[in-house]
Amino acid sequence: MSLFRKKSQTIGLVCKICNMEFSESHRTQIHMIKAHSKPRKS
Repeated sequence: MSLFRKKSQTIGLVCKICNMEFSESHRTQIHMIKAHSKPRKS
């Protein structure tokens, strides 16, 4: 039963934007913040 478990956001091992693969979901989360959170300079 999972009545009392905390529902966490699961991030996959592949970046949805650039399709890079990572060994841990934590690394994917860090990549998403650093690589895709800021607008690109033109």
